[in-house]
Amino acid sequence: MTVAAFMGTPQDMPVDAACANCRQFRASALEIESRLPGLRTLSSAFASVRSEDGLCGRHDRYVAAASICAAYEGGVRLAQPA
Repeated sequence: MTVAAFMGTPQDMPVDAACANCRQFRASALEIESRLPGLRTLSSAFASVRSEDGLCGRHDRYVAAASICAAYEGGVRLAQPA
């Protein structure tokens, strides 16, 4: 399977399908710090360089808020930014 087949294409996604709008996206700085041990050694999840990025609950990875994928789930996010 190719990456394009796995991720889908932008044309296949709803207009608001960015990770930031997905119910699996978690942008709480406290949750990011608790799930990424050692992050505070480098800086903090409260840092401005993090922007609005967060954790994907479905893929269990750190993602940019503007990212998109075929597993997008519309609706209310599980956690709002802290």
